Amino acid sequence: MFRKMVAVALGFAVLFAVAGNASAADPKETGPYLLVSGGYGLDYEGNIENLREDSVNGLNLGVRLGYDLNRYFGVELESGWSAFDLKTNEAEIKRVFGASGITDAGSLHVVPLLVNATAKYPMDKFVPYAVGGTGVFFFNVSESDQIKNVGAELDVDSTAYGFKAGAGLDYFLTENFALNLESGFWFILDPDASVRTSSFTVSGEADVDTWYVGGGLKYKF
Repeated sequence: MFRKMVAVALGFAVLFAVAGNASAADPKETGPYLLVSGGYGLDYEGNIENLREDSVNGLNLGVRLGYDLNRYFGVELESGWSAFDLKTNEAEIKRVFGASGITDAGSLHVVPLLVNATAKYPMDKFVPYAVGGTGVFFFNVSESDQIKNVGAELDVDSTAYGFKAGAGLDYFLTENFALNLESGFWFILDPDASVRTSSFTVSGEADVDTWYVGGGLKYKF
């Protein structure tokens, strides 16, 4: 995880260095904008009776449609898609199900639908901001071949309510285009989850709170 974070940081350092040589007008203070982003996610808690590893890595892709109400405040609609590898606790799987060699349960797909509010502090081309939001998270699980081969099935509630809190930075290359960097957390109410076989079921709550870091490109209309 540390090497991935360093790579992301270095990548944005290069982008900002290149952008620093570009001429930039002051960003528009009000009006609509579109932000397309991607990044790294870390689902940092275990779940379902310790059958899953304590943390799993993921990929985040997102899109936001926002409106800057004035120089300091804005509102957004946010959605996207995330996928997390469900690595398992092999020893616990063997103890519970009697099946060895299961290290991968599949993948968890998450689609957020959030309403956000932003507070920003423009400093010429640099615009740091804080963001908070709330809404619904949609879930879907795809089982791995390892799980299917032992006749097991994964299930998770399709929706859960949650919150978002984060901080970021826009760096305006022109009056309309900006590079974006953001990090934060998704705090999600634990959905019910289960692992079923033909003989028995293990049920629990899926801890899916997630830390994310990433960036993208913003366009102000």
